[in-house]
Amino acid sequence: MRRLFAPAAALAAFLLIAAAPVNAAPGVSRDDPVPFAVSAKVGSDWEVQVLRVDENADAVVHAENRFNAPPAAGRQFVIVVLAVRYVGEESGIPWTDLDFAYVTRSGNSYRDYEDDSMCGVIPRELSDVGELFPGASATANLCYSLPVDQIDGATLLAEEFFGSAPRVFFELLL
Repeated sequence: MRRLFAPAAALAAFLLIAAAPVNAAPGVSRDDPVPFAVSAKVGSDWEVQVLRVDENADAVVHAENRFNAPPAAGRQFVIVVLAVRYVGEESGIPWTDLDFAYVTRSGNSYRDYEDDSMCGVIPRELSDVGELFPGASATANLCYSLPVDQIDGATLLAEEFFGSAPRVFFELLL
């Protein structure tokens, strides 16, 4: 058996320690999401907070626009109400800076702009929120058409649209 030279052994020990997970903040994984109604930083310029989840928003979507189609068989509309706050130094527009996905307990993700996940016209869409300057905040709705058996136990994934910052997962209480 070959012995490591002392500096090599020290380097190996350092690399093992450096690779060991540090107590990461909630939100870095689906298994440890940011708790419901707690805000978290997404990217360098935004704070996001899930305020409420309407797991059966079919009537709300229909009331917003009578021409909205109902959800497909076996699906229903789910609205996630969230708050966004710009914490950067210049200004930002949340619907162009941020991207969200409803991630089911089985790991499937749904985005509100994908054809099979769209709800139609909804009240206070994220795209209705204009430019926000430092410290400004707004509330907005995201809507997803989801398979009924995939609604419970999900998380909301938030990330910068074109950034490299880590993704953040939020708990959804239904």
